[in-house]
Formats: sequence, C-alpha cells, structure tokens
Amino acid sequence: MRAPARRFVVTAWGKGMLEKMRSLKTKVTLIVTAGVVMLLGVVSAVEMVRVKADLSELLGNQPMIVVSRIADEIDEKLGSAHALLIAMAKAVPADIAASPRQLRTNLEGRTGLRLTFDNLLVFSPPG
Repeated sequence: MRAPARRFVVTAWGKGMLEKMRSLKTKVTLIVTAGVVMLLGVVSAVEMVRVKADLSELLGNQPMIVVSRIADEIDEKLGSAHALLIAMAKAVPADIAASPRQLRTNLEGRTGLRLTFDNLLVFSPPG
C-alpha cells in the first residue's frame, strides 16, 4: 500500500508573520538595530577621514625632518673642522709660515688633521 502524498503550502507572509511585524517589540528592535548600524557607519567614516588627515600630515613632515637632521649633521661637521683648523693655525710656528714645504711637513705630522681631512694642501701667499 502506498502512503498518501503530503502537500506543503509555503506562504511567505502568513497571517502570523504579519502580526509579529506589527508588534511594538519588533519595531523597536528593528529601529534600534538600524540606528546602531547607521551610527557605526558614521563613526567609521569620521575616523577614516581623521586617520587620512593624520597620515598625510605625518608623511608631509617626514622629508623635512630628514633634511633638517642631515643639515644639522653637516653643520656640526663643518663647525668641528673649522674649530680644528683654527686650533692648528694657532699651533703652527711663525718661522715656518713663509716656507710651504716646512709647513706641509709640519701639518702632515699632525694625525688629528689627517683623520679629519682627506687631503692637506698648502698654498703660498701669492697663490
């Protein structure tokens, strides 16, 4: 014997579903959920704009900071080399100042100058 076929009736919006949608609890839940989702979207958009502004400011200032540091290092090196040259000029005896060969020999014997400068050139007063 064969069992009778079952019939299923599917309704998308039955009478019970419409009654549930009309309840106050459902309406409040949907409104609160929609409000939270909208608030989350607004907060996300505001934070994205703020982060982009901070990032562009940081990236805009970074090259200037690097250039400033390099310039400060160059200034410091030039200042120390200038001070070393002044100190060496005071230490050179006056009697060898007229002889470029003696002056060059004297300066080549000073290790502080050789460590700071690659080449030591001595020019006579006429050039």
